Amino acid sequence: MRADAWLLELDETRDEKQALVPGVWLAAPGARGASAASAAAPGLAGPLSAALTMDASVLDERERERAAAFLRPADRTLYTVAHVALRTVLGGLLGERPEDLRFTREPCPCCGEPHGRPALDGARPEPPLHFSLSHTRGRVLIATAPVPVGADVERRPDPDAVRDLMSVLHPSEQAEIEKGAEIEKGAEIEKGAEIEKGAEPEASGAEAASGTGARPESGPVRRAAAFGRIWARKEAYLKGLGTGLGRAPHLDDLSAGAEPPAGWTLHDLPCGPTHHAAVALHASHTTTRPPRLHRLT
Repeated sequence: MRADAWLLELDETRDEKQALVPGVWLAAPGARGASAASAAAPGLAGPLSAALTMDASVLDERERERAAAFLRPADRTLYTVAHVALRTVLGGLLGERPEDLRFTREPCPCCGEPHGRPALDGARPEPPLHFSLSHTRGRVLIATAPVPVGADVERRPDPDAVRDLMSVLHPSEQAEIEKGAEIEKGAEIEKGAEIEKGAEPEASGAEAASGTGARPESGPVRRAAAFGRIWARKEAYLKGLGTGLGRAPHLDDLSAGAEPPAGWTLHDLPCGPTHHAAVALHASHTTTRPPRLHRLT
């Protein structure tokens, strides 16, 4: 069993209109067969970026109202890109016009109110098509699967934000984040000792590989990277459950060495040096194949 995940990379260096033309990444083809991507309508099989430059009329009244409510033009653009992309992907996979899709919410597992996982409204053929949408500055992530799925993409947080948020994580996750910082601290101590002895310090593995001799990432930056990876996994899992942050983040250990929650599989997705992304699938790791990445131009 495989899920599809589309990661849209927006060019943050361009003005608002130009930023609507993203580079497009496709992960994990084939939840509905190897031809799922090619069968995903003209907007998916061909110029998806052109389709996103874009006809916002495919959005329903509620989506247009939410987009108009954003005060910052960049936030309004990001929301619009994300929701037109979602409709383009789902419409292509279902063979329906994007503007004809209607959405609903499943009951929340915490309280039973209709604000759980988003879902397609109306009867659909088997297998079911579950989906999840996430967006942050510079990235949009969409995941689809025949089982409940959660997706999250996060911009790497500021080190100060990491310090403020660490306490909400599981103790093992906190330890993993601090371990990265301690490794870096130890390396700096050893390097300082070499300099005191008059020896020329050897380049780190990363420095040697790059051939630049550039300093490796600092402890706070490493801590922020580890936090970003864990937080993306956590939000993806909680969105897959349908609880969101209604479930306390410290209850689940999603650190690298931990077993995933029973019945779930987590996949990290590469999305550049400034972001972290993950997909959570309600399926055992024994039945779920890891994602493959494809770039669509």
